[in-house]
Amino acid sequence: MTVVALVLGGLAALLHVYIFYMESVAWTKPKIRATFGISEAEALATKEMAFNQGFYNLFLAIVTVTGIVFLSLAILPSVQRSSSQARAPWWPPLWCCWRRVQTRRPPISSRVSFRS
Repeated sequence: MTVVALVLGGLAALLHVYIFYMESVAWTKPKIRATFGISEAEALATKEMAFNQGFYNLFLAIVTVTGIVFLSLAILPSVQRSSSQARAPWWPPLWCCWRRVQTRRPPISSRVSFRS
């Protein structure tokens, strides 16, 4: 399921890059004007607004690709190692939490003996 999410995120990033191209680079071209349904005068009047909106879409694509890279790096160690190996994750910020989980004591109910 994670792989499907990564692929769909990649497609969304590509769509944002294409929208960036349409709005920031090719806004006044006839084909793009026809796509958005605006006249040449409207395209010239809104050129700066479209340029800004295009870069907004570019930054959305950059953030999406960054998320894809980080998620891919996070799941890669778990895919490479078998489930029988219990090693700490490779990222340092969670090392202290992982150690706490590994050294956690069992619940009280399993430690208490009820002798009469």
